[in-house]
Amino acid sequence: LAEKDAKYLLLNAVKRRKVFNNHNRTTPAGGNDYFESAVAHPNLLLSDLIKAVYPEALPDYSFTYIKPLEKEPFRE
Repeated sequence: LAEKDAKYLLLNAVKRRKVFNNHNRTTPAGGNDYFESAVAHPNLLLSDLIKAVYPEALPDYSFTYIKPLEKEPFRE
C-alpha cells in the first residue's frame, strides 16, 4: 500500500497491519465468491468481520470471505 501512496502509512489500520481484502475464496469458475455467495450467508460474513475486529472473540474461526493482506507490502 505504501508504494501506491505514502499517505496510507498515516492510517492506524496500516500501522497495526490490520488491513483485509475480500479475495479469500473463489468459485470453481475463478470468480470472487464474496460477490456470489456472501449475500446468501450473512452469518459467515459477519463472523469474518468479528474475527477481523475482535480476533479474541472467535479464536478458532477461520476466515471465509476476507483475509488479512500480506505483511510484506507494508514498508515505512
